Amino acid sequence: RAVLEGIAFQASDVVGAMTADTGAQLTAMRVDGGVSLSNELLQYQADLLNIDVERPADVETTAAGAAMAAGFGAGVWKSISEVKAPAGGSTTFCPTIDDNQRASRKASWAKAVECSMGWAGRD
Repeated sequence: RAVLEGIAFQASDVVGAMTADTGAQLTAMRVDGGVSLSNELLQYQADLLNIDVERPADVETTAAGAAMAAGFGAGVWKSISEVKAPAGGSTTFCPTIDDNQRASRKASWAKAVECSMGWAGRD
């Protein structure tokens, strides 16, 4: 569980940095890959970011995208309209905690990160 929460907190930190740099607010997040099969991770991510997190039925969309790019490069398809949409639906994880709980969790994470600073240089 700690590893999954760490992933969610790190992703939340990255989203926060992106928002600070661009001024754009993330309104939803689409995820893929093996770790996205963890319902617990995606719920925690939705809670931390206070946005919906959507997982497709086929979580290997990165591989599918690479295959499509190869198909376009090889001339298998001439336009995106020739590519069939993947079957299946998606699962959406919606935030379930309030702003106070979210702030408390993020404060605990920030404190833990601060406490770990300098560990790598110690003998």
